[in-house]
Amino acid sequence: MKSEDPGRADLVLSVNRTLWGRVTPELRAVTVAWDQGVVRGRFVYECLITEDIRELVSYAETECVADFWQIAEVSFVAEHTPALDAWKVSEAEHVVFARMEE
Repeated sequence: MKSEDPGRADLVLSVNRTLWGRVTPELRAVTVAWDQGVVRGRFVYECLITEDIRELVSYAETECVADFWQIAEVSFVAEHTPALDAWKVSEAEHVVFARMEE
């Protein structure tokens, strides 16, 4: 597997496209990161993670795999973060989606 860096724009655009039709009211944020041949996506939800949510995230992951299968491993996770200030973004992550919260 090659480890060519796809670039921030390619990552963000790919993950943004995977969100089409998959943004639910419970989705707080989505981030993506590239690290040595691995694309990591995080879907942060305010609710407990259900089988339906896992399926939505899995479909999104599959679409991203289609974009980067030749150069990267792709791994998306869904996580439950009920508190507004509980989700943090690491330096390596790029925010693809963040809902407005009061």
